[in-house]
Amino acid sequence: MNEHHFLALVGSPRAKSTSDMLARYLSDGLVAQGWQTDVQQISPAIRKAERWSNLEEKFLHADVIALIFPLYVDSLPAETTLALEHLAAARQANKPQQSQRLLAVVNCGFFEAQQNDVALAICEQFAAETGLHWYGSLAICSGGVLHGR
Repeated sequence: MNEHHFLALVGSPRAKSTSDMLARYLSDGLVAQGWQTDVQQISPAIRKAERWSNLEEKFLHADVIALIFPLYVDSLPAETTLALEHLAAARQANKPQQSQRLLAVVNCGFFEAQQNDVALAICEQFAAETGLHWYGSLAICSGGVLHGR
């Protein structure tokens, strides 16, 4: 039986966030389908080398990667952008053999989902430039209603 590996990268700097809740929801659903899953917080990892190497290793071996983050000024949080720069370099240096897929889930407090368009375009461009297959995206508006629940 082929094992499938799913990695959720949570871009919220808050530990208990809507982004984390969404990541765990996706992860739990895939576990029920027999997937190996992991949820990693970007902010603590980007600040500590030993945590970063663990996150990077999981990124390089995941079949499907979900980037889940809140919208910050029409874009990704700064630490998430920095993480993508490091992950692009790691992917270039290691040239993973498997075909990896990337999807993005962004949530914002606005009523209009199109407020997320620029951030999702950045994610799609990251996929294109790093050789990841773009799996699509989900733009969630009025995400504050979820408030981590």
